[in-house]
Amino acid sequence: MILFGYRQSVKELARLMMQCRSCGMQGWQVVYRVLTWFTLFFIPVLPLWVSRKQQCGTCGITQKVSKEEADAMVAHAANAPRY
Repeated sequence: MILFGYRQSVKELARLMMQCRSCGMQGWQVVYRVLTWFTLFFIPVLPLWVSRKQQCGTCGITQKVSKEEADAMVAHAANAPRY
């Protein structure tokens, strides 16, 4: 019997204060990367795809963002003052 499937790993890339695209409120936005792996016997073997997402801390909606948008947000968060 061979057990196979997929698993996702999530890594937070940045957390920044900006306006939400959906609700329009100013609040914390979390940008993270989701990496989906093919697993064999529960061991991640092969990365299948990568997606980047942004989640609003106010309304909770999650939206897909492009690699370029995510990189720009991460760069902006690195240069922003810490609260």
